[in-house]
Amino acid sequence: MDIFGETAIVTGAASGIGLGIATALAEAGANVIMADIQKDAVEQAAHGLSSTNKRIMPIRIDVTQKQSHVDALAEPSAIDPVRVGDGLALGDLVKRNNRHRR
Repeated sequence: MDIFGETAIVTGAASGIGLGIATALAEAGANVIMADIQKDAVEQAAHGLSSTNKRIMPIRIDVTQKQSHVDALAEPSAIDPVRVGDGLALGDLVKRNNRHRR
């Protein structure tokens, strides 16, 4: 799957599976919006990915609050996102990639 240059949003990205997914996406060439409720932790995790030479943007988001999504994604840099959440929505990435192949 070619995701080079795509922008991915990963929730739960400060640690665990979310951080693992964010790392894999950045290493595969994607720009990554790292979202987590723990602002300091997601900023620290994003700093750890700065060596990938991709655009890494940490944001604070509470996935249980709809307005938090709206506020966080109001950034103009959140263009053409691939949605990946807590390591569970990888199907969105596959579906998107398959759409481009048709």
